[in-house]
Amino acid sequence: MKTNVLLLAIVSTIMINLQSYAGIPISGVVSGTWFQGDTMEVVGDLYLLTDSTLTIEPAVVVRFGDYYRFYVYGLLLANGTAADSIYFTCDLIQNPNRWGGIRFSNANSSSSIGYCVIENGLAQDSEPHGGGVYCSNSSPIFSHCVFKSNQATGLAGGIMIYDSSPY
Repeated sequence: MKTNVLLLAIVSTIMINLQSYAGIPISGVVSGTWFQGDTMEVVGDLYLLTDSTLTIEPAVVVRFGDYYRFYVYGLLLANGTAADSIYFTCDLIQNPNRWGGIRFSNANSSSSIGYCVIENGLAQDSEPHGGGVYCSNSSPIFSHCVFKSNQATGLAGGIMIYDSSPY
């Protein structure tokens, strides 16, 4: 009987841990492909470096667990579909600090963001502009995107454009 109780306790603990950790944890330097239907749990700032490419397939959820930023210096290809958008977001109940947005800086001009929802971003402190997206010396292509509930302590809650020509 004691063995059954112990086994039940271990299985219950494993189930609780799996439920609270529903996605793939990610932080630091990123590249490659995030596959359709994945949930990426951001646990630190993200960096897409100059000579790197990151492809994000439709129906991916990129969920920021705290006030982390996504710095893009390379080629970002985040293209969902009308039926399967890509989400860049955070859960405001679990993360009232929000997240720091997507920060394009001298990024590849072929970067494209299509059918994406960029929500609950916040620009503050040393980077107070562009709560959802900030473009500096970068010209990504945006298509069919939704910017909602983004804020900035400076300018442009949704998207800030500085010395850039995004399309």
